[in-house]
Amino acid sequence: MQKIAEHFIQPYGLRALSITVPRIYASDNKLEKGDALEIYRDSINGKDVLIIIPKEKTNGDGKEIGS
Repeated sequence: MQKIAEHFIQPYGLRALSITVPRIYASDNKLEKGDALEIYRDSINGKDVLIIIPKEKTNGDGKEIGS
């Protein structure tokens, strides 16, 4: 596992919190505004962790873009 950034939680409206995605992660995964991310919760070495995976981009017929 590689640490690439340290970000702080920010308030987002009245009932939510948010974090930003590190630019290098967004760039490496070709993420753009409006792209979806899948967020999973797990435990690694006894620590509660979040796993963030870019959702595959699809065109209108459900096929992955770039295939």
